[in-house]
Amino acid sequence: MTEQASETPSYQGVAVFSYGFRPFFLGAALFAGMVIPIWILVLAGAGESNFLYPARDWHVHKMVFGFLPAVITGFLFTAIPNWTDSPPIRGHELMLLFTLWLAGRLLIAMPWFTPSCPPSSTRRF
Repeated sequence: MTEQASETPSYQGVAVFSYGFRPFFLGAALFAGMVIPIWILVLAGAGESNFLYPARDWHVHKMVFGFLPAVITGFLFTAIPNWTDSPPIRGHELMLLFTLWLAGRLLIAMPWFTPSCPPSSTRRF
């Protein structure tokens, strides 16, 4: 029996940050679990929303720029080490990348941070 020359060293940190799919798949699932019910309530007209977009466009934006990148990143951070026979991103580097994704989700959710849009009559699509 032969041993592989490029064995991955064991990881001693928090288990969530031991593989690339864990924080991003968990984040995507929690994000979708929060955003979809909010979108349904906004679409149904329950409460006021101060979004930059209409409800449908807001939902598309959240899924395309929030959910989908987390799923793709989790997949790639798991697949690339297998494809290239290189060690996976773990620990602090993975925490930093996940925090960057999470910061994008939190900053856009804060109404005082979002840029103001011109009146709808001056928008060009």
